[in-house]
Amino acid sequence: MRFPFLEFVIAVRIAAALMFFTAAIGKARRWSAFEGVVANYRLLPDPLVRVVARLLPPGEILPALALAFGLPGSELAASALLCLFAAAMAINLARGRTHIDCGLVDKFSERFTGRLAGYFSRRGVEAWIAKARQ
Repeated sequence: MRFPFLEFVIAVRIAAALMFFTAAIGKARRWSAFEGVVANYRLLPDPLVRVVARLLPPGEILPALALAFGLPGSELAASALLCLFAAAMAINLARGRTHIDCGLVDKFSERFTGRLAGYFSRRGVEAWIAKARQ
């Protein structure tokens, strides 16, 4: 039995695109609240907080579109963005700051992206196991 690898890759790209897109829309719908989230991470000087809060949602939409259309390098751009988010969270965890909003200021986006990430994480492990058994 052949594992549908190409179909799986396309599904993961679309799911990641949806995750970035819904996260960006949730942030863009509540600019001022998201600006507070960025400030609360305490990683940027005050003058840059507003700039980053305004640029981040479009910065998530671009990789989402690139992933959805299968553009070369889109996986690298999306991975870099996720690493940036992970680094911001890791720095704050290392500082002992464990109660920081993740930045998904829209509850629908938070639930949707969390479920989507969990589902595709499980499917990715299942695919890896299936591939290893071949």
